[in-house]
Amino acid sequence: IQKDLTNEIKEMKDVFEELEAEVAQNVIDTKHDEIERKNLLIGNDNLIAECLSKEV
Repeated sequence: IQKDLTNEIKEMKDVFEELEAEVAQNVIDTKHDEIERKNLLIGNDNLIAECLSKEV
């Protein structure tokens, strides 16, 4: 019984560590997406400024 409990605890620990890694990766992906969105907005603002300068 002790060996079974030890194995079950190890399995649960492995699952928990996998979940932690997935959460960490999700945080990284979210930050990456935020940066990409901000860069797109900056690029859009630059294009608008360029168009306005050509119209004048």
